[in-house]
Amino acid sequence: MTQPVVTQPIDQIAPDAEAPPAGTPKPAAAAFERGRDLMKQRQFAEAVQAFTKAADIRPNWGLDYVNRGSAYQHMEQFDAAIRDYTRAILLNPKLVNAYVGRAQCYVQQKRDNAAFDDFNQALALKPDDAVALHGRAWIYLRRKAYHKSLADFNESIRLSPDNVPAYRGRAAARRALGDSQGAQSDQQTYERMSARKSEKGG
Repeated sequence: MTQPVVTQPIDQIAPDAEAPPAGTPKPAAAAFERGRDLMKQRQFAEAVQAFTKAADIRPNWGLDYVNRGSAYQHMEQFDAAIRDYTRAILLNPKLVNAYVGRAQCYVQQKRDNAAFDDFNQALALKPDDAVALHGRAWIYLRRKAYHKSLADFNESIRLSPDNVPAYRGRAAARRALGDSQGAQSDQQTYERMSARKSEKGG
């Protein structure tokens, strides 16, 4: 089963707490905020330009690279995104969203082992990260580690009950474990939520 692409909501990208460098020039801060605004408007190419401007001024602040990496990721430029996420991690190894974003890119490149390591690192730093749990659950599912997959889907759904693809994944895990009734219930929930999302244009 193909893993659906699940990224963090645009307005929650890179919320990791990290104060900007002392004495950050105002143009860098302004460029960063403009990039965030452009992300919310889904103007990703323009956001890349804004975050690049910020990073050129203050090259040692990890969140400039996390945000630019996310913009590249949404443009499906996964190699560029991985480079930025990796730069962010080198600058600050505690940036959870850098690991999550890089793992998601690895999944798109069918590099499950690398993705699995990054999801685990993210969860070591933040055990209740619903996106990381969701991503790891799909890898467990592909590895036929169904009990572990189910546990991660359960926790991901508990933390983020509106994550539609998680119900499809949990249905598959339950089906593999012989829980036909639970699988059918999750599949129906997935179809109902998908239809509702389509009606809203999402």
